[in-house]
Amino acid sequence: MLIQYPSYGADDLRYAYCVGRIRVLETRLLTKERLHRMAEARDADETLKFLQDTEYGPYLSEIASASQYELLLDRERRRILNLFLELSLHPLIDELFLSRYDFHNLKVLVKSKIVETGFDFALSHLGSIPVEGLKELFSEERYDKLPQFLQDGVERAISAYYPKKDPRLIDIAVDKSMFGFHLRTAERVKNLFLIGLIKMNIDLVNLLTSFRFKWLKETKRFLEETLIDGGYVEGRFLTSVFEEPWENLARKFFLTPYLKIVGDGGGYLLANSSFLRLERLCDDHRIWFMQRTKLLCFGVEPLIAYLLVKENEIRSLRMILVGKLNQIAPALIKERLPITF
Repeated sequence: MLIQYPSYGADDLRYAYCVGRIRVLETRLLTKERLHRMAEARDADETLKFLQDTEYGPYLSEIASASQYELLLDRERRRILNLFLELSLHPLIDELFLSRYDFHNLKVLVKSKIVETGFDFALSHLGSIPVEGLKELFSEERYDKLPQFLQDGVERAISAYYPKKDPRLIDIAVDKSMFGFHLRTAERVKNLFLIGLIKMNIDLVNLLTSFRFKWLKETKRFLEETLIDGGYVEGRFLTSVFEEPWENLARKFFLTPYLKIVGDGGGYLLANSSFLRLERLCDDHRIWFMQRTKLLCFGVEPLIAYLLVKENEIRSLRMILVGKLNQIAPALIKERLPITF
């Protein structure tokens, strides 16, 4: 199976000012060296001191200790999302990226409904639908008042859960609905970078799912039901390949962009019984995909890449702070950190 990512489309001159701002902001991203020094700090509170002269610095006075790191990360996530919405000239793209939080909230509320327990702490306030309004609609089961893309997600989640009462099926069903909505939206926008980004993400999610199912010796039928449609790699290829012995997997992906992920990640899994490197290599691949936007002078692509790179940076900071609070060895923390932009 030969897979090549498409080239980008035509320049969009309306984004000239935007790209200029993004190029300045990119110089303020945390470097690999700084992140590694943070991982090597004596404790979590010392780790935070490395953020004093960064974009996270203004929030440090708002937290009493490193254990309140989520407040700091949430403030930066909100700031970056607001900047994205300010600079974007595509309402459909705005809707696409905001909907990620709506779909997350949908998962939380469906599970909350099923077990009759509130999970308010897990809800995100960054979506397009206010959380209180969303909770009210779920409480009254007025799902018809939701946007159509979320109605589809609710129906899929409930239909998937009740036959087997397996909570995993809720996440799977909602993810299928989300990626389907994202791909349809990207195709409406007709942006080749965005379409490629979504299809690549579908591939990476499917790869991780396939590895986990193979490791847990799940059935081929369950894997077929779980894989998300729309990626570059067809589901039938994945289900056939993952019936192969472990040592044969890498060569099956030789003509795809995922050879290193399958080869190195799979080898590490077999040697260490850990998905750590596999997950990190998927994160690395996403960053590599977005690095190509550095060559562009115009267009929405650098803005999309900056949003996602910042979100990746925030995840890296969370890994470091959680690791320091739990006294995890610096070497292990650094091994999990993905490449920087």
